[in-house]
Amino acid sequence: MKEWTKHLSGWELLESMVESVLLVDNEGRIVFVNNATEQLFGYTKAELLGQPVELLVPERFRAQHATHRTHYYSHPTPRALEDRSGLYTCKKDGSVFPVNISLSPLKTTEGLLVLVLLADLTTRQRKEAQLRQAQKLDAIGYLAKGVAHHINNHLAVILGYTEIAISSLPGNSPLWNALLEIRQAVSRSANLIRQLLLFSRTHSLHQVPLDWNQHIRTLQNMLCQLVGEEHTVTFALAERLWPVYADPESLHQVLLHLVTNAREAMPHGGTLTIATENVVIDADYCRQHSYARPGRFVCLTVSDTGIGMSAHIQAHLFEPFFTTKPFTGEGTGLGLAVVYGIVKAHQGWVTVDSRLGQGSTVRVYLPAYIREPDSAEVHDTFFPVEQFRGQGEGILLVEEDPYLKTMLEQVLRSHGYTVFSCTTGAEARAILEAEEPHIALVMSDITLPDGSGLDLVQQCQAHQPPLPVLLVSSRLISPNEWHQIAQAEVPILHKPFRPTDIVQHVYDTLHRGSL
Repeated sequence: MKEWTKHLSGWELLESMVESVLLVDNEGRIVFVNNATEQLFGYTKAELLGQPVELLVPERFRAQHATHRTHYYSHPTPRALEDRSGLYTCKKDGSVFPVNISLSPLKTTEGLLVLVLLADLTTRQRKEAQLRQAQKLDAIGYLAKGVAHHINNHLAVILGYTEIAISSLPGNSPLWNALLEIRQAVSRSANLIRQLLLFSRTHSLHQVPLDWNQHIRTLQNMLCQLVGEEHTVTFALAERLWPVYADPESLHQVLLHLVTNAREAMPHGGTLTIATENVVIDADYCRQHSYARPGRFVCLTVSDTGIGMSAHIQAHLFEPFFTTKPFTGEGTGLGLAVVYGIVKAHQGWVTVDSRLGQGSTVRVYLPAYIREPDSAEVHDTFFPVEQFRGQGEGILLVEEDPYLKTMLEQVLRSHGYTVFSCTTGAEARAILEAEEPHIALVMSDITLPDGSGLDLVQQCQAHQPPLPVLLVSSRLISPNEWHQIAQAEVPILHKPFRPTDIVQHVYDTLHRGSL
């Protein structure tokens, strides 16, 4: 043992520390490292002892570091372990990683030594980045949900009056094509809003036990056609794959969006691979990935041999309207945002691994389904109708948007209904009390300024006989709301809708009680 170790009463303690510890002499040579330093940097002790400490500094910073070291040794003072950006060290394999460093000068008979304590920040910075990204996406989702509610109201007004205008024009009118274009534009806008709502994770999921392998096999021919002949598609589906409890239509969208993105990443052809596997997530994985949780999961992997993505693109990949397409109109930028929203709604997560020029791999993790659902699957029944005209029945219309309320009043009255209208739940209850004998149906938005349309449902069903209710919504319904709607067996109509949709649903609700 060298002479300087006699002056260190606790060097055995330094050896056993989980943090990386070094001792550097006044000439900048490494004279002691503990086991943690070997593990962190990939060097053996024999490779480090006697070497200049700049061996552990990234090459581009070494000259600068030597200057700083000389200055520090002329004025040695303790420096505590603290958060400071821009400090990096270098492993034996050349990889660079961020660190926090504390410095403690020690005076010995053989000269000044500096005790260096290193804390690897890689894991912490990754978790902080994951948290920031999750918070940002949650905030965008909350904003999207609020904006979608109001936009759908406006779209319903535009679509309603467009349909009224179309129905009143002769077939040879020069305005006919223009009105049809307006209707198509509303339809496209409504589809964008639906995708935004999927991203905001307020999607009403109709979940059933699902074999993802079988789901993929069902779509196999369509996926191959979607990718095109210039690409090769391979399937690696695991045997005895665990089922998932999922909404089939949502998983259909996930697969289509991922395959479409993979195809577009290979403009000159390439290989696309779709794979499934059972995965057990343990605590170690969760420590590295803050969004994960332990348990049994089914993993869908979609990989391509395309152009890959930069770190900047990956950081924004799941944000709505973020797109790498250079020209306006080539894409909405909602594909992967929708994937993110759907997977989060299924209590799962998405990971992306990509490097420029080396392709991309997207993995979707969904919890494995363990037990059978308690209730039997319910199938919707469609009842064909031949006419929608009313016979003077009274409709209590509850709608807060004044423009949409005016349009709905016009549509209902023009189809033979008597309309009582208001904007709040309190006003609706007052009208019910005053006009109860004249009201045959309540048509209410599920979102009211002073509560929920579901409160009106309870009041109407308490009547003898129960008063039929038709709910309308400009947003997707939460699982809790969907459960209440199913329990009450009331129909719901989503905005934007056409006048024919309105009168058909009103007619069906009046004559059958539910759709």
